[in-house]
Amino acid sequence: MDKSLVAWVMSPVVMAGLLIGVPPAHAQWVAENSRGVVTVPNYPGSVKTSAHLGNSPFGFPTAGGVQEFMSTAYRVPTSTATAERWFTRALEQRGYRVLSKAESSDGNVSDTIQAIEFGQGIQNNQEIALNFRPVGPHACFMAYETLSYTPPTRPASTKILNPQEIADIRVVYHPWRYGASAQHFVLRQRKKINQIVRILNALPPSSPFMEGCADDFGQGATLTIDFIHQPAWVIQDNAACETVSVPGAPPLTDTAGRLYHALGVDAAEVFHKT
Repeated sequence: MDKSLVAWVMSPVVMAGLLIGVPPAHAQWVAENSRGVVTVPNYPGSVKTSAHLGNSPFGFPTAGGVQEFMSTAYRVPTSTATAERWFTRALEQRGYRVLSKAESSDGNVSDTIQAIEFGQGIQNNQEIALNFRPVGPHACFMAYETLSYTPPTRPASTKILNPQEIADIRVVYHPWRYGASAQHFVLRQRKKINQIVRILNALPPSSPFMEGCADDFGQGATLTIDFIHQPAWVIQDNAACETVSVPGAPPLTDTAGRLYHALGVDAAEVFHKT
């Protein structure tokens, strides 16, 4: 699938040669995003430079509605390892979490770029990527990029407010095994129906970026939800890409495959009984 070829796209990049000027650094939180969306901490004593950081290990494509900003380079008065720890603690205190780490080098150790990507919010709709290059044992260059977007809204009508109105859920389940046949079963137990409804109602809208997918062996599921007093809903779960389509909703993400794994418990029971 084309998504599997671009698993890196959610990673922001500090691109060498595209650095632009920003206000002087301060040892405090400073809103340096050109649209005032994301704030980034400045290590005490950092100063702007015209340094060239080299090639970044991160990259991302443009997407509608995305706001991004690339900083100039700063000389940070401490080692790369100490700077990474300081920025990580500072950003975690602001509610960010580390999404990934990467390294790039053209063969020269002094030109090696250490990069860290942080995210927060729904589907990591606010991200910060930091790039570091050492300048001896007690200093390093650092540049960053911020990225943010407004997640799409999921209409309330795409959630099931009263699970008691569901008569049953018919499932066609495709196991995560090449060549495995589909398994058909019906969920009628109220406890199980309520579990599936909770998962469906909690699914967040997907980001505007293309996302990486696992190896696709056709795994996934089709759910037909039979209501007592309204037409049935047909829901598609693409487990390889952790995406779910619900009638009337924007594309949704099944984080960690919760829906697929919950259905898999019942599929396994049916498989062993037959």
